[in-house]
Amino acid sequence: MADTVRYLLEEMVPELEALEQRGYFSRQEIKAVVQKRQDFEYALKRKAAVREDYLRYIDYEERLEELRASRRASRSISGKAGLAEYCIVRRTHFIYERATRKFRGDLDLWSRWLRFCQRTRSSKQMSKVLTKALQLHSGCAALWTYAAAWEFESNLNAAAARALMQRGLRMCKHAPQLWHEYFRLELLYALRLRERRRVLGIGAGDDDGMALDADAEEGEGGDEAAAAVAAVLNGAVAQVVYRNAIAAFPDSVPFRAKFLEILAPLHFPGRVSLKQQVAALDAMAAGGSGSGEEGRQRREAAEWLRQRTQEAFEEAAADGLLTEALRLDGIAFFLHCGDAHAAAAAARAGTQALPQSAALWQQLLALEAVLAAEQLGGSSSPAGRQQGSEGSEDSSDDEELPLTPAAGAASLAATAATATQHSSGAAQKRLEETALAALQAVPAADAMPVWLAAVEVLCAGSCSLQALAQQLVQSAMRQARGPVEGGLGTVAAVMLAALHRAGGIAAARALYRVLLPLPPPGGDFFRALLRLEAEEQAAAAAGSVAAQPAGSKAAAVEPLSDKQLGELFEAATDAYGAEDAQLWLQYADWRASRDGPAAGGAAAVYWKARKMLRRPEEFEAAYHLRYKLQPVGMA
Repeated sequence: MADTVRYLLEEMVPELEALEQRGYFSRQEIKAVVQKRQDFEYALKRKAAVREDYLRYIDYEERLEELRASRRASRSISGKAGLAEYCIVRRTHFIYERATRKFRGDLDLWSRWLRFCQRTRSSKQMSKVLTKALQLHSGCAALWTYAAAWEFESNLNAAAARALMQRGLRMCKHAPQLWHEYFRLELLYALRLRERRRVLGIGAGDDDGMALDADAEEGEGGDEAAAAVAAVLNGAVAQVVYRNAIAAFPDSVPFRAKFLEILAPLHFPGRVSLKQQVAALDAMAAGGSGSGEEGRQRREAAEWLRQRTQEAFEEAAADGLLTEALRLDGIAFFLHCGDAHAAAAAARAGTQALPQSAALWQQLLALEAVLAAEQLGGSSSPAGRQQGSEGSEDSSDDEELPLTPAAGAASLAATAATATQHSSGAAQKRLEETALAALQAVPAADAMPVWLAAVEVLCAGSCSLQALAQQLVQSAMRQARGPVEGGLGTVAAVMLAALHRAGGIAAARALYRVLLPLPPPGGDFFRALLRLEAEEQAAAAAGSVAAQPAGSKAAAVEPLSDKQLGELFEAATDAYGAEDAQLWLQYADWRASRDGPAAGGAAAVYWKARKMLRRPEEFEAAYHLRYKLQPVGMA
């Protein structure tokens, strides 16, 4: 093992000498790089080498390349690019090759390598990597799509892109997204051809077809050739792709609807007829045209099915057979039918039967907000919008498709946040009570999405956040130290931002001063409060009034002194300084902004961070890149 590592290190000598001669690194820094690479190579040569060893090595080389590029700009290193400019990128490719040879089935590793090739503009290497990846993972539809997109966009080779898509369809017969991307490829190719002809002045097109020069096309085959060219430019190949796609997936309406979404932002003469063809087939599969006796019968059948489905849900609920997933499906079904009241009733029943379900409480919060808006104006809710759209039988060419049940349920939370802006006082009180009931019922480990939904809905409705803040304090008292990211710390950070928007920095301080003596809720909490206080201090230093949100009635509050804010930073690093590199960078940025980069404040933070962090490599690299300092002891 030692001989192999020594051989690999000896191969690095020419590139390391080139880096030193070009002035990118000093002799001491080169020694540190060699020592670091030697440690990584020994880790890769051990019998139990794992994927993370390769990723750490790759991450180090990428950060080293970033430092080299940064120094090239800062030190004005010019001249023709040579070994020193591409040796680190070449070595990173070598590490990726060794990693994928050992972990061939790891798609994430292959995707990282492909992104690195694209980022470094390694075109030849990209072609080789794609070939190897497709040989090993021929059943991955995303890889075929990526390869075709690269050929079409980077190599400008439409024929190769089309061949890749067709081969991918043969290898992945049950991948509908490949049909969508093939359809998009042919449309973009037709648009590119039309634009090229327009720039070259070969011909001009309109919605009725291409006006070709008759003198340029003589003979019996001239008209046929002109018609073929016009058909291609108007999207005839895309129409063939669409017909083959619906033949492969004949029973999926969402599959057909996706083609309309792809067509929506594109503009070319054949778009209208193609969109009409897709929409007609989609309407036929979804329930007819809606006119005449056939349309009336279909509407009656749809209403009967809705009532029967609702009865089935009610019977299952009475027998105690509804699980959380079934209740969520029922809510999505009622929303798809436009019955927000039935959906809210189903959500209330679900929270009573399963009080610890975070997903059901989220749905109930959003539905309460929508119903509150509907009480003031029926057009504010999804049901009101559906009623307002009834009777309008004409649809424009760019009209969007109605939401599917899954999409309607997913967009409910965003709709609710807007709807609560029109809520009355009684509705706001009901929302506050629902939010508190949800947070008290859901276990703390699962409550973060409920917290975020409650803050979003209550803030949008101008509701009071005091009760929510008190509940947050009680939750912080009951838990141990929170994680660096996520958990209750994220909730506290969102609450601080919401209170700052509503009442200024004084309202945010009132909350975080209560939370500081308690067990730390999380690293996100400290980063948020430090960011707010640093912004207030910077605004005051610039000679402006401390930043207050628009419409806030809070009086201006003095910013914290450097000593007070420094104590907050120290409290944060005492709690999370061993794990949170971003916190130390934030601390160093603040010190540099107050004392100046050359005053030594940021350097003091740097040395303290190196001692406290368990893994200081990420912090050191980011610090050197940010301040362009000499990286003393990169090991």
